[in-house]
Amino acid sequence: MDLIYYILIVIINITFSYLIYINGKQFYDDNNKYNFRIFDIGHKYLPNLSNIKRINYSLFILNLLIPLLCGFDVMMEFESYFLLIFIIRIFINSVTILPKNKKCEDNPTIMNIIDNCYEKNFVSSLSTIILLSLILYEKKIITNINLLITINILYSILILCLRTHYTKDLLLTFFITYFIYVNKIH
Repeated sequence: MDLIYYILIVIINITFSYLIYINGKQFYDDNNKYNFRIFDIGHKYLPNLSNIKRINYSLFILNLLIPLLCGFDVMMEFESYFLLIFIIRIFINSVTILPKNKKCEDNPTIMNIIDNCYEKNFVSSLSTIILLSLILYEKKIITNINLLITINILYSILILCLRTHYTKDLLLTFFITYFIYVNKIH
């Protein structure tokens, strides 16, 4: 039953990601006479690393592997929270489609459909790092809270430098992930 549940979540995610991609591309291509710019404090003061595609793809793969490397106990707890977070992410990203970064290529490749230029609002990779930090700290696997906070801050700064998300996306992700974990909603 769990396998069917996971497969269903993956299918829903790919479907919604594709719809976000199609709707975002259509809206912003049809309305190219407008200058869609969003001011973001993080983008203003941090260097722009959006032209380094390998970093983004490496982070995507790393985030898939990190939970597996933390042991069975941690992975099972992580998954029990992350499925709900993932469902919330799907709906949050579907209701508002923000403009893409100018350098983001919106070619219909499988990678761009799964994590496309228009999928803003919620940062699932940051949610992974935050959730794992909370679990590892609570289980006393990593007891240095300053290390975990530093990792989360550096990861957040890297996401802003890559221009894949806005500062408000990071804040929303932090609050939702923290709220779900602290209230043991899973």
